[in-house]
Amino acid sequence: MPRERVLVTGATGQQGGATVDALLAKRGFEVFALTRNSSSPAAVSLAKKGATVLKGDFTDKASLEEALRASKATQVFLVTDFWKAAKCKLDVEVMHGTNVIDAVKDVDPSIFVVYSSVGDADRTGPAVQHFHSKALVEKHLAETLDHWSVLRPCSFLENLDDASNMNPLTKGRVKMLLPADVPMKYVSTIDIGKAAAKVFTQPGNYAGKHLELATCMHTGDELAAALTNASGTPCKYGISLPRFVMRFVAPDLLAMLIYWEGREGGYTADVAAGQALVGTDAMDAAAWFARKGRWGNGRAFGEPDPPNRATRTAVLVAAAGVIATVAYRYLR
Repeated sequence: MPRERVLVTGATGQQGGATVDALLAKRGFEVFALTRNSSSPAAVSLAKKGATVLKGDFTDKASLEEALRASKATQVFLVTDFWKAAKCKLDVEVMHGTNVIDAVKDVDPSIFVVYSSVGDADRTGPAVQHFHSKALVEKHLAETLDHWSVLRPCSFLENLDDASNMNPLTKGRVKMLLPADVPMKYVSTIDIGKAAAKVFTQPGNYAGKHLELATCMHTGDELAAALTNASGTPCKYGISLPRFVMRFVAPDLLAMLIYWEGREGGYTADVAAGQALVGTDAMDAAAWFARKGRWGNGRAFGEPDPPNRATRTAVLVAAAGVIATVAYRYLR
């Protein structure tokens, strides 16, 4: 039986990379990784794993069509990025998604597309732009193609260690946006990849469906307890970005928080259903921290801290004093 040929967009990112890994682990797929820079270290790493790397750009529909033809793809994983790739512009993220969808239509409309959107994408309206942009991509997908499925992941566990958004996982502390006693639903990008791989394995079971995806629900205090157990270091929970700051620097995040209020866990996703879609190894916070095994600075859990600059200076001064004392005693 011929293997499915899957073109994975965003392959050097978290969701795309996890999907590549999950598909390669199943061994029933020929995997093609789409990237803007086919010679980047991340792209080279994908090639070493067994993926075929192809060059393409969301802003260049012709390059997407070329990648589809070169791969002879029967399936496509589509993920769009509001924050970085689209630079927080709704119309740019929508253009990225619609370009891929239109390229599929023009090359081979029988291709099965899995789009990784966001939880409750169609419930927030324009108030939450990074949700609404994905809802618009979903709408175009359903109107343009007959063979598709949508994953709707909720908050990423990876957000607990996100230095690029000023939230690194520092020793003894874990932070997120909500108060310590408020529960939030989460999923790891690793598990998004596994969910996508399952959908690709059984497209007939998931075609035309929107799959809300969460694998766990935790309060902030529960996150701190899980990190304490995994790291062996007493940890506390804190707010990563106060609301009064968010109001001025990240109004879209504030709109998202307002949407979350009034529903347990922030999203409508059913955790048990998400765990079933991912499989028996679906991760909660405890499993994710244990797998991660290190702080945001790369230091492993349990590894002693290096002496700070002042401590190192004191040590050197003390050592010099000892050497001088020994020299005085034995060389006079």
